[in-house]
Amino acid sequence: MGYRQCEYENFDYSELKIKKGTISNLIDDRIRKSEMKGIHYGKINKKDATYYKQFEGIYELKCCYCGINTSINSTSMFEIDHFINEKQKKSPNGNIVDHIENLVFACRKCNQAKDDFHVNDAYELLHPDQGILSEIFERNSTYQIVINNKYSANKTVQNFYDKLGFSDRFRKLDYLLLNLHYMKNYKGKSEIQNTISQVYIQLLEMRNKRI
Repeated sequence: MGYRQCEYENFDYSELKIKKGTISNLIDDRIRKSEMKGIHYGKINKKDATYYKQFEGIYELKCCYCGINTSINSTSMFEIDHFINEKQKKSPNGNIVDHIENLVFACRKCNQAKDDFHVNDAYELLHPDQGILSEIFERNSTYQIVINNKYSANKTVQNFYDKLGFSDRFRKLDYLLLNLHYMKNYKGKSEIQNTISQVYIQLLEMRNKRI
């Protein structure tokens, strides 16, 4: 996940597509009408449903775009995003946009910012499941998300970066909070852990008041 993972995370997403395929099969196996198979969004987007829990678990409870997790952003602030937006009806591979291949786990900030951004021409490049986002974007020395020089001339990548607000100062804060979230739970001197916990709580409150 590159820029989306902090120093205390090391999630392996190599089987992400396989796991999504398993959910797809579970849904389709329980549908009798053949014309309704492959329409997965309505079964996954309900937050109290089993499929939603499984789906967010595949993404390790993290936004596929910015990497914020449900510990910092509550579950209510996450959504199932159509990578190819709903208005376009179908993905480049011919599946309808409600197919699980086109669905990703995203925080509301990223999902709403992305909105109707047209990604058809860069589907293989920008779809989070392809594993290339971590090559396109990276963290610089001040923890800002920046575009890798290799892709700096790509207008679609630049537009995607701007659309999702990756240069927003809150992206830095979220990354700091992500690190503090894990640091406060590490065993160490109690006074240090208490200080880290207090800083984490104060920063989290500031963040949630201003976004």
